[in-house]
Amino acid sequence: NAVADMVKVFESQTQLDIIYPDYQLIDEESRPIKAVKTRVFSLLDLAVKMYCQPGPGALFRKEVFLKLRGWKEDLRQAPDYEFWLRASRYFKFVRYEHNIASFRVHERSQSFQAPSYVKSEEPFSVMQDFILQGFLPVLEGKQAYALSQSHIFSARLHLRALRFRPVLSHLLKAFLLSPRQTLSAYSLKLLLHGLLDPLRYKLDQGLKNILRKYK
Repeated sequence: NAVADMVKVFESQTQLDIIYPDYQLIDEESRPIKAVKTRVFSLLDLAVKMYCQPGPGALFRKEVFLKLRGWKEDLRQAPDYEFWLRASRYFKFVRYEHNIASFRVHERSQSFQAPSYVKSEEPFSVMQDFILQGFLPVLEGKQAYALSQSHIFSARLHLRALRFRPVLSHLLKAFLLSPRQTLSAYSLKLLLHGLLDPLRYKLDQGLKNILRKYK
């Protein structure tokens, strides 16, 4: 009843355009890994901090598709984020506080594979295009922060692929735009996770397999 339940929310809130639920991470055999509680929608989080609140299971009205014409087909790493970023210019989001979707992750999934150079550049290029098209008035004055954050996200992807020269290039550009943001605990955490998350996932799954074997 996931779709029917969210449609009821649309029917009760006529000004609502996009709804996204909580979800769970599952492994290659559909076993639950972790429950993910999404954040309440924040334009600041989405368009400046690059935190993408909508995830699997999101629904939107037909008008959203007619306006935006779907994902950009040339993007491979961040087409969903770019879509929601464009949508934030025109439409209202709301979180549906129920776990009704699943997102599969495994060692061959895009979440853990080493991305190509072109894929790693997408966070910066997406944000740069968004700003060039006209930053939203409510976010005025935060362009440097947003661009700095996008450089950090691109550096994180390059780090996952162990391409250190572009990592340093993006971090330097991020620092020149916003030194405080670049050296923040949040940015350091992003970079560390970009390097360690794939390894941590493999170790965690290996341990779970061992426990299942001897259970």
